[in-house]
Amino acid sequence: MTDTVDTKRDTDDNERDNYCYYNESELQFHTKLILCIEELSLFDPSIIERRIFIGWNKDTSKFFVRGKVEDSSKVKYVPFAFSNEYSDEIYGFIKFVIGDNKINTILYNYNNLYDKDVDTLPYEFFENLLDSSHELSGYNEDKMNRSKFINLLSMLTL
Repeated sequence: MTDTVDTKRDTDDNERDNYCYYNESELQFHTKLILCIEELSLFDPSIIERRIFIGWNKDTSKFFVRGKVEDSSKVKYVPFAFSNEYSDEIYGFIKFVIGDNKINTILYNYNNLYDKDVDTLPYEFFENLLDSSHELSGYNEDKMNRSKFINLLSMLTL
């Protein structure tokens, strides 16, 4: 029997139930890849202006997208959510909202989504799971590239 390890730190017991636990013998085979695109400020690349999460819903054979512009002192932005089956359309949307800004691209591997209806999960769910223990790979201050992005989306369908 293996121990369960809490990967979310500094939370009380009730809040921990909403996050991810890793039990090596059981959950390592029930993971889902999530791509995170962070749009960087033109003026200060250390500032993230927008964050977008993309995943694949095997039940509907569609990509799901959750995103939000980071709040400013003047505006509290509303998250957006949609799904689409075509990687070209997902790329077109993201290229439109990000433009030519540099991005961080991070691939996460979450083990707490296998029993959830991902179409009902809000942006905040993914934002609360940002944790380097789930990170597989990341590229900082990169430019949007269509062929690279389409390849990343195809990995999500594995």
